[in-house]
This record gives sequence, C-alpha cells and structure tokens, in this order.
Amino acid sequence: MALARLTRAQRVAIVLFEILYLKFQIFYTKRGALPKRLNECAILNCVPSKHRLQRNRFTSISFGSLPPGLPLPARLNLPFPEHPPARQSGFGRFSRSGRAGCSRVIALLPYLDQTTLQNTFDLHQPIDAEANRKARSTVLSVMKCPTDAYNSSPYERALLAGTSGHSYARGNYGFNVGPNRVCFRFQAGCTDGFDTGTSDLINTNATVSGSGIGGINVSFGFNKFPNGLSNIVAIDEIRAGIEPLDPRGTWALGMPAANMTAVGFPGPNPEIPDGITSCTMLTLKYSTAELMRLGMPCSDAPIPANFAAAARSMHGGLVNTLRLDGSASAVQNSIDSDVWLQLHSKDAR
Repeated sequence: MALARLTRAQRVAIVLFEILYLKFQIFYTKRGALPKRLNECAILNCVPSKHRLQRNRFTSISFGSLPPGLPLPARLNLPFPEHPPARQSGFGRFSRSGRAGCSRVIALLPYLDQTTLQNTFDLHQPIDAEANRKARSTVLSVMKCPTDAYNSSPYERALLAGTSGHSYARGNYGFNVGPNRVCFRFQAGCTDGFDTGTSDLINTNATVSGSGIGGINVSFGFNKFPNGLSNIVAIDEIRAGIEPLDPRGTWALGMPAANMTAVGFPGPNPEIPDGITSCTMLTLKYSTAELMRLGMPCSDAPIPANFAAAARSMHGGLVNTLRLDGSASAVQNSIDSDVWLQLHSKDAR
C-alpha cells in the first residue's frame, strides 16, 4: 500500500514499527557469538552488560542471534513445559502457577530506552511473582498501537481462578514463532509441526521452536534465514484482549497470543480463531458470532492452552509487519495465503 493512501493512524503505527525496529536491531548480532549461558543471561539481566549500546553510536551488536521468544531459566528450578507451546492461564487446577521467565520484550527493554524498567524485574523469579507486579503492569507506549481501542485495560491473568492482583499491561506486537501445524515433529505424521528437544514434554524437554525467528529457549542466528532478512517477518501486529481475562496482547508475557504469533493462518485478521485459555468465558459473554464480528474469534483446547495466535489489527483490512531487514509494511488481508505463510517461515522454499 502506498504511504500516501494510509490514514494518519496507520502512518503513526508504521512509524512506531520503525522506531521499534531501530531499538530491536541493536539486539541483533554477529553470527556465531551467542554465549551458551543464555539462561544465565536471561535470569540475571536478560542481556549481558558488556553488550550495552555504546554511547552515541548505533551498531548491530549483541549475541550472534535473535533473542528467544521465551527463556525459561533452569535456575528457577521450575518444571518445563507449560504443556507447550504455552498452556498457561497461570492459575487454577490445571496450572502450577506462573512459571514464565524473561520474554523477548523484557530482554529488549534496554534497547527501548527502558533499562530502568528492566532492572525493576526480579528475574530470579517468574514474571508473575509479586516482586514483578509493578514492572509487568507498566504501560509502554512503544509497544502500543494508537488504533487499538482495547489496549488501555490490563490483562488480569488470575481472573479465571477468581483471584485478583495479577495484572499485565497490554501490547500490540507479537514475535513470529512460526506458521507450523499444532503438533510436534516427534509425533507420527507431523512433518510440519513444532520442534522439541525431546519427546518427553513433561520431564525432560526444555525447548520448543517453529519456523519463525525464535521459540521457547531457542534463538536463531541470521545464517538460519536463507531466503534473506527482507523475506521473513520478525514482528506481527496483534490486538489487545477485549476483556480483562483475554490474554491477547500482553507485552511482558512470552506466550502465543500475548506477545507471540504462532501456527499457520491464511493471512491477517483471519476468521480462523486464536487458541487461548479464556475462550469459553468470552464466548459465554459475547457468543461466537459476536467475537467474529469484533474480529477476535477464539477457540479452546482440550487442555487449557494459549497455543495459536494470528496477526490482527483495528486498522481495517490490514496489519503492520516488521521484517528482519528493518522494513515495516502494511499487509492487506487479501494477501495470497501462500505468500503470507512463506513470509513467516525461515524454512520456506
């Protein structure tokens, strides 16, 4: 879409994307320099101090790869996974409380001019810990799209369990985990699903990744994108949840729908529903038809999970995307589905 044809709100959104890229690019790296102490970095400071941006200088430095979507540090001594990609409302009989650690946005905070906020987090504890209440509920204008009418109301993570005090600020940008099928590659017949470290998801597995730009405890160097950085979406625009118990659009929480897009959708703003934990309650209040009309369809899983999330916006007929080469573009809902899927897959041929 030509820039002259965009509305003022759409232009503002694209400018925000460009600003986000400039900050995000600082976290990029020279290939092969990723320290193996990624989990230590995540728990201690998310990013090592020696890689802080040098004064008055813009450089592409850091680890040698993109940040993982959700580091779950081993030092937390917390069982993994959250029935990956991320079953985690955080509370209730299906959960062992919130165990998610430093997410990609938290890792990038110093490069969003938010070093003080990152230092406010106690990354020795889960993000949902009381010690992190103030930090995770901090409103970040750089993470919000001005067109989204719902991003001023926080996500109340424990509301499904009838508990208060677990609020999260909203955000409108999601890390592309990949358009993979909802299955794991170790399962028979699942050749296009998500990769895991082991097939024992409850006891030994520690990683989940797709064909996007990173995953849970997984990061990729630029050499893993053979089609070029201009041909892979790094960040999708996403919508904030329409109710306090709707987890979609939550910047500090590293999981699908919160600050990740995941699973293959045919294009932006699809009628295919997002897979989120609170869908039953949303459907009871709004009905399936009304959620569809609002552009926020959802579905539940047999085991409560945030497992699928599409790029969505309130711009009308498009979403904004950010590619790894730094280009921000408005993508129409009518984009060819194969092209859309290829733009989200480093493995596309």
